[in-house]
Amino acid sequence: MSFWAERKGFDQQKYQEELDKITIEKIEKGMEADGFSENVKKELLSLFEERIRQQGLGEFKMYIYNLHFMVPQEIEDEKTATKLYENNEAWFEKEISNLENELQLSYEKQSEDLEPMNVKARKAQLVIRHRFSSIILDILSNPV
Repeated sequence: MSFWAERKGFDQQKYQEELDKITIEKIEKGMEADGFSENVKKELLSLFEERIRQQGLGEFKMYIYNLHFMVPQEIEDEKTATKLYENNEAWFEKEISNLENELQLSYEKQSEDLEPMNVKARKAQLVIRHRFSSIILDILSNPV
């Protein structure tokens, strides 16, 4: 038995069960339920499907499981995030307003860790980080 399993209570079976809950289909349904614009949904799913082709489904599931309110690597690049925002500005602005109301914090405060980015990239990354993390938490909290 490994140190983590013995001392820290890591449960490999539970971890595998959590990973098994993560599917592209559930992510897509979560995006639809959260009101993602069709264009944003298509762009993100396309990027995730490319990750699966390159790294495999198992690696993708571990990657998604471990995001924890981080910006997905697929939109970490400022140019990619800016383009995503510019192609979907109305949706992102609506979501920024929703987040500000939900959390009672300005987007500037919510995205302080993204400050080196331009405003458009920050807004896109903030919305995707928050909404996507919420979708994954919902997937993991529901039974298979």
